[in-house]
Amino acid sequence: DLFSERIIAVSALGNVAIGGVLLGVSVYVPLFVQGALGGTAITAGAAVASLSIGWPVGSFVGGRLLLLTGYRATLLLGAALIALGSALCVPMDDGTSLAYVVVAVVVIGLGLGFSSTSYLVSVQNAVPWRRRGVATSSVVFFRTVGGSLGVAIMGAFLNASLGENYRAAVDRAAGGDEGLGRLLSDPNALLQPAVRGRIPEEAYSELAGALAASLGPAFWVLLFFGLLTLATATFFPGGSAKDLANRAEDYG
Repeated sequence: DLFSERIIAVSALGNVAIGGVLLGVSVYVPLFVQGALGGTAITAGAAVASLSIGWPVGSFVGGRLLLLTGYRATLLLGAALIALGSALCVPMDDGTSLAYVVVAVVVIGLGLGFSSTSYLVSVQNAVPWRRRGVATSSVVFFRTVGGSLGVAIMGAFLNASLGENYRAAVDRAAGGDEGLGRLLSDPNALLQPAVRGRIPEEAYSELAGALAASLGPAFWVLLFFGLLTLATATFFPGGSAKDLANRAEDYG
């Protein structure tokens, strides 16, 4: 019966979308940085760490903003930033700079901070006190569901695209050299600096381009979840936080 409450129903779908973006960025941006851009585990981790920079800032500002403007305005701002950051990921290729990736991830992090704070606080205040634990856990549950769906769908698109693109790139890069072909046959070679150093520069450029192109469909799915976040936020009821709070004196 909790989902008959509009705030909780919208928050459930919104957190599915947020989970898809959050896990998608956490899994596929490091793969892009380390494989397509030739980064190390440290640079890949730094790119994702940018999410942890934007999120706390968004949460801090969003927590104060929602008291002034209400949940809906804060939520729409966050959802718009998530959609913008997701859109910035779509054109990324092997020529993209690390700074560009960091900016895209920071924008997503800011959006997640604004949105997650608005959803969490609104859900907690939309139910009687004794049901607050159930309502709060539903936010985390649906975010986890969205993350699982998002990563699985993006992975399916990546695998479908990578097989054909990467094999063709290996054939072009090896140029009939069987030993080099065996070395390049495993895409994981692009993620290991020690192995990557044995790959000729031209061959590596060919393979990095193939990996970047294969990640393109995954980033389109990321954009879908980002736009779903924005679309869902438009259904959130307007009004101040005080107006939308549950009035029941229920502490039993």
